[in-house]
Amino acid sequence: MSETREEPITYARKIKFDRAVADHADELCDAWGGAGVRRPLNLAHELLDKSVVRRAIEECCFDIARQHGLGTLSNPINERSRAAQLYCEKCFVLPSLPVLRRFLEPSTVNALKQGLLVGWAIDAHSPTSKPRLVRQGVWDALTIDFERNTASLNGKVTLMSIEVDVIAAATSRTVVHVVSRSDVEKWYIEVHIHSRQHCNEHQDEDAAEQYFGASVPREWLRELRKKHAPAAWKKRGPHTDS
Repeated sequence: MSETREEPITYARKIKFDRAVADHADELCDAWGGAGVRRPLNLAHELLDKSVVRRAIEECCFDIARQHGLGTLSNPINERSRAAQLYCEKCFVLPSLPVLRRFLEPSTVNALKQGLLVGWAIDAHSPTSKPRLVRQGVWDALTIDFERNTASLNGKVTLMSIEVDVIAAATSRTVVHVVSRSDVEKWYIEVHIHSRQHCNEHQDEDAAEQYFGASVPREWLRELRKKHAPAAWKKRGPHTDS
């Protein structure tokens, strides 16, 4: 008899838990506001979809449930049951934003990589330069530090003062790219010639456009190539290494 009463009680707890999580996500998202204003990287979660926020809340609750002796389970149904039980027994309250950050940050990174969010940043090699639009594919190679609002490549900070917005807001207004000759020369010397084994003139142009998010005058690149390119780059013949 006790077993027949157990199931409806468990189900009711799950429903209560799911409703509480959904309401909590709605409250957080409504408080954060909408798109149209760039946010610092550490506030990028404000632009995530409510379903993503809801999932982050659930994952955080599951983590709390594991800390209460559940252990690591491969069955998400059991995790949900345990979390619902503990929540309904008032063993914990739904997590606040500071607690949620570590569960929201991976979703922010994925959104940047997938192009759902777009980012602007200042080149760390030219800290006085203006922010530039960061192309979607660049995020795949970077390690993001949310506390410092920076991104690194191979342990070296390459982007700083990162800001984000949703893709719709970014494409609805004109983005101005300001690229100075000194910025290009610094990139060529400190980044470009160390990132490839071989590179021809056309690849110079493609790499510069990808890095700066804007076309770079061909004449600048030709002069920089003559001045700074390794001898191997200037040899005639086909090279396919990148």
